[in-house]
Amino acid sequence: MLKERLTRLTSSRKLSRPAHGSSDAALVVGLGNPGPQYAHTRHNMGRVVVEDLAGRFAVDLRMSRRFQGRFGRGEALGRGVFLLLPETYMNRSGSSVVKVLNYFQIPLDRVLVVHDEVAYEPGKSRLKFGGGTNGHKGLIDTIRSLGGQREFARLRIGVGHPGAREEVVPFLTRTSMPPEERERAIESANLSDELVELILAGKWCQAMNVFNAGPVEHRTEPDKSSG
Repeated sequence: MLKERLTRLTSSRKLSRPAHGSSDAALVVGLGNPGPQYAHTRHNMGRVVVEDLAGRFAVDLRMSRRFQGRFGRGEALGRGVFLLLPETYMNRSGSSVVKVLNYFQIPLDRVLVVHDEVAYEPGKSRLKFGGGTNGHKGLIDTIRSLGGQREFARLRIGVGHPGAREEVVPFLTRTSMPPEERERAIESANLSDELVELILAGKWCQAMNVFNAGPVEHRTEPDKSSG
């Protein structure tokens, strides 16, 4: 089923600009909000993980007006990679993502969006391809900016839930994540070299099998997302 969706997507994806880079390179996006006041919040977990990847593979992230975010390109384990941290605030992440996709003609099935997930407790993460958003505003805007297309991969990092729906926004954006929870969340999203290679090669079926059935900290509760 997933392989059929990937085949259809690859054949139908059309971009509007000339290529400025290799279509073999993957794009990894870390969702979050810019500014020091948000740096330690749960909603910025995606940015934290992608910043760690940038450090690990020596990818220099610099502010780009063209892409409305901190952007860098480099290599990881011999494969090309683009890293992006939108600076548009979470609810407008999509415009930044689409600008990079169009400029470099990156197929949608070579995109991984890393983000926080309230459906899972800290210490649990899940890699998935396509599907719903569970109300995540950054994902919602990205899909809207893509004209409704949602066939890209997501790394969902558990940050917990406050227990009441009306408390979700302040829980995610106005309070710092306790250090022990933050450490567990980061550890659960750790990507081995094997996983990085699979992800950058767009081998999502294999990557999901490895990540989602991996060590205890990677295992997750049943998917509670919508769609």
